[in-house]
Amino acid sequence: MPSQPSDDSTDDIATAHSDRTAGQGDPQTAGTTGPGPAELPTAELPVTPVQPGGTADSAGTVENAGTGGTAEDTGTPAPSPDRPADGAGEQPPMPLPTPLPRLTPPAPLPGPDLQKSDRQVSEQPTAQLPVVPAGVDGPGTAAGRTDDRSATQVLPAVSGSSAPGANPDPAATTVLSPALPTTVAASPADTAPTTEMRLGHREFMAGTAAGAPAPVKERKAVTGRLFAWAATFLMAALSLAFLVNTPPFYAADEAYQFDRVMAAEHGDILVTPGEFRISVGGASIQPVLLSGLVNLGRTNMADYTPMIRSERPSYNEAGGNDRKADAPTNYMSQHPPLYYALMGAVTYLIPGADDQPADLVLFILRGFNILLLLPLPFLFHLAARRFVGPGAAANAAAFLPLLVPGLLRGAATLNNDNLAILVGAAAAYCCVRIMLGDRSVKIAVWVSLLCVAASLTKGTVVFAMLIVPIAYIVQLIRLRRWPPAKTLVTLVIGAVLTGAWWITNYIRFGVVQPEGASAEQALAFGPPRPDGVPMDMDRFWTKVFEVMTARFWGSLGVLEPPAPPLWGTITLCAIVVVSAILVTALLAQRRLLLFAFYLQFVLLAASIVYESYSRYRTSLGIAGLQGRYYYPLLFAVVFPVAVAIAWLLRGGARWTPVVTAVLGTAVSIWFLLIMAFWLWIPFEDAVTPGTISAGVRRLIAFGPLPGVLTAGLLVLIAVLLVLGLFLTIRGAIRSAPTRFSTEYRAELDRAAAEKDAQRTDETPDGPGPAGAPAQVPAAL
Repeated sequence: MPSQPSDDSTDDIATAHSDRTAGQGDPQTAGTTGPGPAELPTAELPVTPVQPGGTADSAGTVENAGTGGTAEDTGTPAPSPDRPADGAGEQPPMPLPTPLPRLTPPAPLPGPDLQKSDRQVSEQPTAQLPVVPAGVDGPGTAAGRTDDRSATQVLPAVSGSSAPGANPDPAATTVLSPALPTTVAASPADTAPTTEMRLGHREFMAGTAAGAPAPVKERKAVTGRLFAWAATFLMAALSLAFLVNTPPFYAADEAYQFDRVMAAEHGDILVTPGEFRISVGGASIQPVLLSGLVNLGRTNMADYTPMIRSERPSYNEAGGNDRKADAPTNYMSQHPPLYYALMGAVTYLIPGADDQPADLVLFILRGFNILLLLPLPFLFHLAARRFVGPGAAANAAAFLPLLVPGLLRGAATLNNDNLAILVGAAAAYCCVRIMLGDRSVKIAVWVSLLCVAASLTKGTVVFAMLIVPIAYIVQLIRLRRWPPAKTLVTLVIGAVLTGAWWITNYIRFGVVQPEGASAEQALAFGPPRPDGVPMDMDRFWTKVFEVMTARFWGSLGVLEPPAPPLWGTITLCAIVVVSAILVTALLAQRRLLLFAFYLQFVLLAASIVYESYSRYRTSLGIAGLQGRYYYPLLFAVVFPVAVAIAWLLRGGARWTPVVTAVLGTAVSIWFLLIMAFWLWIPFEDAVTPGTISAGVRRLIAFGPLPGVLTAGLLVLIAVLLVLGLFLTIRGAIRSAPTRFSTEYRAELDRAAAEKDAQRTDETPDGPGPAGAPAQVPAAL
């Protein structure tokens, strides 16, 4: 079971109490013998102060304390209407209010010597304060307590104490500081190490003697946020490494994306597909900054001499936003406008963007795209935490983006897929909540906004958003009830707004997704298929398998080469497939949720392959097979890997984040080096320390930043890498040893159902009929 917060039930407390009180001192021997300091009973409840001659409230257990009670010399309070008498030799259990957070179990005090003074006992290295009988001189005892009632609390004395000065009078009292609630002595099952709170015994006694609240030393438990931050640092470092390594416009469609962004900066946000022309500035910059032969993989950057930075053209110097009627069509006009409006606003905020060197403006826009995707580790962690509960697998999920170098490489480029990826990751988290029972209007508003954002970003991500209706269907199956009326109305409004863009396209152009490329540009994807020439389906499926796998894990160029080795991508695919099969078998109570995400992947994959197949029917080229199209549902693809690693580590599950982080970092650096060696080292040269050094100098010379700033950025990358790995390892070391489990606690399901009911103003359902799934778990 993933590590869960400790929740002691009242039954656990009552059992522990009875185990320690049964068989206490015999009345016949009371006052002559008794338990040693290590055996002194404690109680796991805050104690109600009792004034002399008074009676405790309904939560208290002491009556007429200090006024001559009628209890036997065993120390048992006198029977009352609220407390019937128990058998001889037993102390009746105290009423049990809400249990408090568990403290560190006490360490046994050494030695059987019962004549030790209180000072000697107080110096023992224990984490809890045992109950000391009254009458013993020393700080914190009845004889030495102060009159400040706010700093002390009174308990019935423990019977049968043989300590010097022990008072067998049942009215005798024991004084404790209110800073530490008394607790039932820990059973062996409760002595597992904890990091919730550690209290120095000397400090506690010193505070009690002075009549002041005892100081508490707290040691914060390791939370998933620590691992999410560590993953964020690692993702930022690796994305910046790809940013420094990637020449301007060395990415699929980046020149056209840049031109569309510059148009948005000048106010051209809503454009007509097929009629929107590329600007003079946009068409002129790419050939100046990057050779087309490099894009095709026929040459690399080592074959060229870098331009002096002061001579590199700006957007205005290259021709500006002037768009000629006979200019080529910018086929990015087929996409909705949200991403371009956002990036156009960022460009507008860059001082003198049109007059700055174009490669520097592109570099800044790429950096903003990295920031756009940095929330992914937190979103992945939150989604996994809801899915399998807090613990090793959820903590490791934050590092899953590192397993896909193509994601980090894409984050360092200008592409509308980056916004689609962010929307898809947020939708995955929301849909996990929905499938586990969140029926609130709030979550319906969020998924509606995400669906609208997706429809205004890119057409392919709309298929990924099919997970939203699937999630509500899963919720209906699990809970056997419809969402509230307000939630349904919110979803209907969201669906209408989501479809508004595509309905408008159909009204204006007769198709849902208009074509942005001209007939001449369409020839770039392949010549038209002559009549009578059949389709080669073996070639088609081979292309689908090889290209899609390589581009999913890492599209390292505009096309191929460079590309990762086929054996490497097949190995990574095998890891994902085996993990998915294993996790489906393990997580029986989450199997329906897994199938929902698998269905999402199948629907998106089918739409991508069908689109490519449709083009292949009329063309000899096979196009449209981009691995980045799957990134909006990346959580569904790689999430099983984290669970599988936690299961394989078994008792060492707390090291799951470290294993995932190291694996992801190694894979990303591997792909980064493949790309770097291809771009910056001459093809005919071997990879040696000398050629690597020359390649680094060449990279700095071609970069848009001055050499000192580029070198500083490389140092920052190294610091972020070290910091991310250090925090990951430190968090694993400080985490409590855990063993991965696939069991779930029904009481957590019930607690979360009540929480959701408060949001929806409804009464939560019970567990339902036999076999019906419980409602959303709070910790899941």
